[in-house]
Amino acid sequence: MSAHETAKDKGTEALKEVQPWIEPLARMGYVAKGIVYLMIGGMAGRFAIGRRKQPGDFSTVLLQVFQKPFGEVLLALLALGLFGYGLWCLIQAIMDTGNKGTTIFGILTRLFYAGVGIVYWAVSWSALKLLTRTSTVRPGDRPEQEWTAQVFAISPITR
Repeated sequence: MSAHETAKDKGTEALKEVQPWIEPLARMGYVAKGIVYLMIGGMAGRFAIGRRKQPGDFSTVLLQVFQKPFGEVLLALLALGLFGYGLWCLIQAIMDTGNKGTTIFGILTRLFYAGVGIVYWAVSWSALKLLTRTSTVRPGDRPEQEWTAQVFAISPITR
């Protein structure tokens, strides 16, 4: 058995050990992602027929959920779900759960999964900041842009 196959077997075993908690979190993430996209779609539809001044985006959804009755609880659940989805994307990238392999296409696909995971973590982080009232999120803001700006602010390259 090659070193690659041994490592993959150990990775599969590790995934099975964490599966009792990762699977429900990943499922909750898919539900949260679906809710967010349904809300964005509804906002886009209202924008298209002239009942809204701007189309929806992630931060608009976060703010709308937060402003509803029980909004803090709903936003916390949404943040947990989006964090779970981001974690699942990173697990897919690292553990190659989709058997994409190590070809150029496989590596690019797995890098894409990792990028998607990071974006959803950024959205989840923005929801958490909104919950703790430390957010500067306003309608039209993009959480991933906020994260990028923070990274560049501390980067030695941009100084």
